[in-house]
Amino acid sequence: MSKFAELLTEYVRRSGYSNSRVAQLCMVDRTLFQKYLAGRRIPGDDFPLERLSEFLLLTVEERKQLAIELQKLQAGEDAYNRYQKIRRMFHKFSTIVAEPTVPLMPLPELDVAGLPPATVVNGHADVYLMIRSFLEHDFRDSEGELYLLVQPECQDIMHTVWEIGRRHNITIRHIVCMEQELPGEQQGSYNLDLLEYVFPLFRLKKNYDLRFYYDRIKNHINEMTLFPFLIVTENTMCQINIQGTQAIMTRNKPVVNCYRHRFRDIWENCRPLMTYRMDISSFLALTVQENPGVISVQNAPGLAFCMSEEILNRCLKIEDPGKRADLAREIMKENAEWKARAEAKKVPAEISYFTEEGLRNFLKNGTIYEFSEHLASPLSMDDRRTLMERLCRDMGNGSFEAHLVDEEYKIDEHLVLKKCGDEAVCFIYRQEKNRPMLVLHENSLIRSFGEYLDWLSKNITARTKEETLIRVKEILQEYTA
Repeated sequence: MSKFAELLTEYVRRSGYSNSRVAQLCMVDRTLFQKYLAGRRIPGDDFPLERLSEFLLLTVEERKQLAIELQKLQAGEDAYNRYQKIRRMFHKFSTIVAEPTVPLMPLPELDVAGLPPATVVNGHADVYLMIRSFLEHDFRDSEGELYLLVQPECQDIMHTVWEIGRRHNITIRHIVCMEQELPGEQQGSYNLDLLEYVFPLFRLKKNYDLRFYYDRIKNHINEMTLFPFLIVTENTMCQINIQGTQAIMTRNKPVVNCYRHRFRDIWENCRPLMTYRMDISSFLALTVQENPGVISVQNAPGLAFCMSEEILNRCLKIEDPGKRADLAREIMKENAEWKARAEAKKVPAEISYFTEEGLRNFLKNGTIYEFSEHLASPLSMDDRRTLMERLCRDMGNGSFEAHLVDEEYKIDEHLVLKKCGDEAVCFIYRQEKNRPMLVLHENSLIRSFGEYLDWLSKNITARTKEETLIRVKEILQEYTA
């Protein structure tokens, strides 16, 4: 019996009413309700949770727990846990991509140049010391390339790489193994965990390049080699076991060159996990080329489609009037193409999920979430009002679809996420100057984000588009009165 069935049975028993009476008052078929209680049937989206909670006099906490168990039952526990990982990623994005708060622990100096041509190291601390030492030694002149074939959950290595990359002008090429899904297999969460591990490295911007290949992770680690992880610089090759307790290092030039060539061969056969888009126009070009419609998740509603050339000219932080006008025209051209493609396919140009708090914040401070804080100034009150009126107009005619979501599901205020069909997921992190947009391309991750958004729209966490339009107009009226 499921946890949902157990809770429901207990709450009905506690109420003192018969099962039949509860089913009748909640307008549920008696036989069907008996199956819910016995755990032989999974309730559908039309299950009257609110009515049932009210009739059974459930507390707020009991109603919340029953709703969670119902969502787990409907989605499946693995899928539900995956959705919660994505929810946390949205909500805590600034924390996830933040610089490591724990500094590298001080270690004794190791004379790398004095080591023999081949060195075997045992013990986690000694392996870590050797890796730190030869990376510091090889990149002391702040130039060169670092090749990594290391899974990101090896946090000591990743922390060291991040620190070296932050302090030195080096290029990091990183290959990871993504979990391969078999046909009909329940999708796991390993790939989502991997994505969370590598996000901080993207703070290094174009100096960090990540590619992937598919394999069965456990088979890869257990059967591939005794030393599956590899770090290569211009002068050093190091292979490490999965536990990080044994390593083989060599500075023999022919051997190092052999591994460098082999790494580059593998690199060419791997696919990019993420690519960069450095400005809003290149992002728009990507989405226009690939998809007519976009799903966005952010604190405030997506407003890129509501822009006019005049408003863009007033808010873009570009000193040269000619360049500012050129960018405004380019954005408007991309917007027009985007809308035309969506109209031709009879789909909304954008479906936006946002919170009431985010909407109110926009009306208070005029911040445009799609643009970096360093690219656009806050809008005037008149321009805010104009954009919101256009938003309501587009919501009314179906060219734009919006859904208010519960504050519990709000997104990090510095993140804008856009899902472009089945082709890409774009992360726009607004907190840093010249922060590029990260475009995710891997299929299982894109599917996970899409399933989460679909799940979000079908649960009680999101208002319908009609309810959202009414509420947006009410809030706008408050600020224009």
